[in-house]
Amino acid sequence: MERESETKLKLLRVAKEEFMEKGFHKASLRNICRKAGVTTGAMYFFFRDKADLFGSLVREPVAKIKTIVDDYFKGDIPPLYRGTDKPENLVVSMKILNTLYTYRDSFLLLLTKAEGSGYEKVKEDFTDQADQHYREVVLERKKNKEVSGETVGLSRGEEALCRWIARDQVDSFVYVLCNCETMEEARECLPLLVTYLRGGWHTVMGGK
Repeated sequence: MERESETKLKLLRVAKEEFMEKGFHKASLRNICRKAGVTTGAMYFFFRDKADLFGSLVREPVAKIKTIVDDYFKGDIPPLYRGTDKPENLVVSMKILNTLYTYRDSFLLLLTKAEGSGYEKVKEDFTDQADQHYREVVLERKKNKEVSGETVGLSRGEEALCRWIARDQVDSFVYVLCNCETMEEARECLPLLVTYLRGGWHTVMGGK
């Protein structure tokens, strides 16, 4: 049992190196097995295929981020309208940041080497999730102000704003992760980016 665990860990370590060097599409299972000193049959004992091997390196970190984001978006009070003394979105952003840096190698792999895998659109998926949430926030805000009988919907400008904010949020985390080598550096950058994004939203939407 211990030997099997060691073999699996070695395969994962070598696979990460192969994927980082060549990307998912060009990575070779044969090379991974050769460098790990195991047969392809042994590899298939642990992983179904190359996609499963890649997923084993990124699946858990992605799930942890998704849980944080899901819990945040399910809050009773719309996130962008919560208290300003200690903004909850900054607290949540730090939780996300801690997770990103705990699994930094896996996220860099995911963001830069996932083309051709089932994870290549994960960044867009998180953007879509945030975009949908902020559309709901804006729509609810408009409904609270609606005149009886009025049809409430989002304008093209409001739709664009939600998409811009969502994309900028995701891109901000990606920028910090790719450009700040340590958690300490990242902790200095992120609050400034969060303040910038909050300021833009509140200026346009009124923050009420």
